[in-house]
Parts: sequence; structure tokens; C-alpha cells
Amino acid sequence: MYYFPALRRKKNNPSFKDEIPI
Repeated sequence: MYYFPALRRKKNNPSFKDEIPI
């Protein structure tokens, strides 16, 4: 699963990482 920086973090959680974990 690719987590886009800021994009997914803002959509899912504001406390999400700003990196792209795989």
C-alpha cells in the first residue's frame, strides 16, 4: 500500500506520516 505524503495524511489522519511507507 502506498501512502502519499500530505495527501493521504490529510484525507485519513492529520497525524499521518509525511513519508511514503510501502
